[in-house]
Amino acid sequence: MHIVREPDDLAAIADQAASAALAARGATAETIAALPDWLEQVERISLSAIAALLASSGALPAEGPPRRAEAIAAGLGAASRHGWLVHRWLAALIRRGWLSRSAEGGLGWIAPPAHFGIDPAGLDPAYHALGFPPTMATAHRAALECLGALVRDDITLQHLLFRDGDVLAALAAYQDNLFTAALNAAAAALAARLPRSRLLELGGGAGLTTAAALRALAGSAASYRFTDVSRLFTVAAERRFAGTPGLICTPLNIDEDFTAQGVAPDSVDIVLAGNVLHNARDLGATLGWIHRSLTPDGWLILTDSIRETDAILTSMQFLLSPPQGGPPPGGRDRRPCGQAFLDATGWADQLAAADFTLCLARPDPASPLATAGQCLLLAQSSR
Repeated sequence: MHIVREPDDLAAIADQAASAALAARGATAETIAALPDWLEQVERISLSAIAALLASSGALPAEGPPRRAEAIAAGLGAASRHGWLVHRWLAALIRRGWLSRSAEGGLGWIAPPAHFGIDPAGLDPAYHALGFPPTMATAHRAALECLGALVRDDITLQHLLFRDGDVLAALAAYQDNLFTAALNAAAAALAARLPRSRLLELGGGAGLTTAAALRALAGSAASYRFTDVSRLFTVAAERRFAGTPGLICTPLNIDEDFTAQGVAPDSVDIVLAGNVLHNARDLGATLGWIHRSLTPDGWLILTDSIRETDAILTSMQFLLSPPQGGPPPGGRDRRPCGQAFLDATGWADQLAAADFTLCLARPDPASPLATAGQCLLLAQSSR
């Protein structure tokens, strides 16, 4: 990723905050060094579940001629809105070296699918080591057990995740881990260090980024506007952070013009977007609205994924499937059609196209924290 400029003091502030957050959660140097191995365990379990489903359903038998992706999706009985996800499954299996593509474009197993089987019980120690609460392993195991029903749309991931009605707790479980704790702390520290009086948070959700930012700001912002497309989250934030000076909680849809939703041009010093912008239908349009809302030389602090992991292909990616008949993720911006995330180069290009100067990216690509494919980007409005 090409960084236009990286102020040494801001880089140090972000790194120190991330380290402090990890230490507060008891993560030692050995713990952090082991993160890639634990994540690999979750990914192999996820892919083995996909392989088992393809073989057992007859969509791609262990023995038989290669099949094209469309025939495999049909064999699964995949709902059309999940067709893009089946293609991502197959791409992951090819990348892993479990499937190969014939000269005619068909896909076949390199080794029998049973060869890749791994006990799903391994999710518990892995998710614990990655810093997730215990409910995350339980939820992912349930998704793997229901993978065929999920891709057919017989049940939805929302049903599995939110079966007890506690949407906030379920979302927080997914977002609460060592990787996000480090990024949220770094983002919050940057927000507290940069010139600011008016902050706008997009897609606040369960409030993990919000909590980190409000702790770091310690009441120093004149206004902090928490937004989310769902009133469930804005109402919950009002209750959780009641009494915070300058806090306003209002709905906002990142897929609609911000001005029409009450965010005036040149009215915000910092926009904070924690793991939300990949949900935009047209990222270029959303970044344009962000840019217009910022004051000249205002700042965008965002965290997001720069690659899909094999683990989320069998869980949270189902939430990104469009309504029946809708277009798949990507295709309207610099994301290829059928891909939810921009890579590092794509983010740099997309920000530049929206008149932002990319100033900082974390974590360092060589860090074990980079394994999860999540990053923090700091960009300044160019005008």
